[in-house]
Amino acid sequence: MIKLLMAWTMVLSGAHAEYRIFTLDIVNEETGKVRTVQSTLDHIQYRTYYPLQQGEYVSYVDSWMCWENTNGFRPACERAEENYTPLSP
Repeated sequence: MIKLLMAWTMVLSGAHAEYRIFTLDIVNEETGKVRTVQSTLDHIQYRTYYPLQQGEYVSYVDSWMCWENTNGFRPACERAEENYTPLSP
């Protein structure tokens, strides 16, 4: 009964989530080529989920908070001053 009550409370209150978007530069030291990606993973986590080519490294560029719903593969929020909460690298 308690589990049902807790589930109902969550449904009525509307689940809200927040997440951080990171802008990362992936740099190839050998060629000097830089590609920029946006991810919900930071510069440390990114390389554990996505393989990098030999000689590449990831560097942190920027990040901001999003409070919007991304169900159904909706795109992440854009950086806006009201979404911007700086995070030091």
